[in-house]
Amino acid sequence: MSGRVEWIDWAKFVGIALVIYAHIPNAFFGSFAFLFHMPFFFMLSGYLYKVRSFKEEIKRSWKALLVPYLAYNSLLLIITPPHPVEFKSFLYVLSGNQEMLPGNLRAMWFLVSLLIMRLVSSALNSRMYVASALTFIVAVVLIRVGLFKEESDFFQLKTTMLCYQFFVFGYALKNIPSLDLSKHVNKIASCSICIIGIILL
Repeated sequence: MSGRVEWIDWAKFVGIALVIYAHIPNAFFGSFAFLFHMPFFFMLSGYLYKVRSFKEEIKRSWKALLVPYLAYNSLLLIITPPHPVEFKSFLYVLSGNQEMLPGNLRAMWFLVSLLIMRLVSSALNSRMYVASALTFIVAVVLIRVGLFKEESDFFQLKTTMLCYQFFVFGYALKNIPSLDLSKHVNKIASCSICIIGIILL
């Protein structure tokens, strides 16, 4: 894929608009947008994902996901009250336990989940389809029996297990030969504008 892909840019635009809108206090249908704005991003990430060797995936994910995550959260910990900064907050960042951080530091949780999804997909390759179903079932069971708690949700495992199938679904869409989304750019762009207009109204 060379150059910009128009429908992907439109899809990102829609996704970002939905995330912003969903976080506006008391937004009309804001809670509805929360149901699908992040699954949409994970599907898009899966669609853009390319299977690489595990070693190459670690190298790429380190640069693209882990370094920005650590830099952003460390900077916010230093410049954001309360001061002095508690050492345990840095431990929460390192362990990917975003739920135990102040609200403004939780924004990067999806980078932790995406990192794990990419590494798992690289390691499993064609078996990722089975893994996506199993992780969802296991996550639901663990939630039901009360084993997934905020204080022990290290590396965003609960969120990752619940959202992995969206990532795999996006990857599967790309591998359907008869489905070439680039042929429907104008339709997708028009629908995107309509959706955002309806939501904002």
